[in-house]
Amino acid sequence: MSENYYTPQRVDPDACIYPMRFSPVTYWVVIEGEEYKICNEYSHKRASNAKVGNYGRGHMNTDKDPRRVERTGLKGEMAYAKLFGGSVDLTYRSNGDQLDFTLRNRETVDVKLSCNVPSYEAGLIQVVTEKGTPKPLLCDWYVVGCNLWDEFNLDPSKHRDYSEVCLIGAARRADIESLPISPARAEGLTQLNQEIHYNWDKLVRIDAFRALTY
Repeated sequence: MSENYYTPQRVDPDACIYPMRFSPVTYWVVIEGEEYKICNEYSHKRASNAKVGNYGRGHMNTDKDPRRVERTGLKGEMAYAKLFGGSVDLTYRSNGDQLDFTLRNRETVDVKLSCNVPSYEAGLIQVVTEKGTPKPLLCDWYVVGCNLWDEFNLDPSKHRDYSEVCLIGAARRADIESLPISPARAEGLTQLNQEIHYNWDKLVRIDAFRALTY
């Protein structure tokens, strides 16, 4: 298997600080131009596209935007790499990615970006599939954030290659595993999640997590 990585242009995290109602410090990152094109192109080449069922197709995907979920995930990884360094793994893996990044102490990181700012203000980590199969957490850290703006959603035929995303904080696997298991938020979905609320006291603020990345 040939591996494929992309290293985006770095940005200064201090120049990306933006307060939100649930945190005085988040990192607001623009994904545009070539970086956006890559997220869009490779959203069509993810293993999740071969899955079946409601969750497999991505419940936020639509006929108008059939790869929204996959593109959003790649934008989260792109934002992380721009802020903290590293490369986005674009390699096709039949079982999906097991991790997104590795910290200097060799702990692993998975970036979870919501397709919008959810009204319940939480990142969702699937722990039981729609078939009832347990899905254990494999990474040491989970970074949560949300998509703020994506011009593809306006008119895919006329949009600019431009999006804004926000990284909010990070949680350790052990802390996430202590959370209650909750039903899916979206109607018609049967998988179970653990919810990382953006104001959770165990969520490490993104600027504090930054110290672990260098």
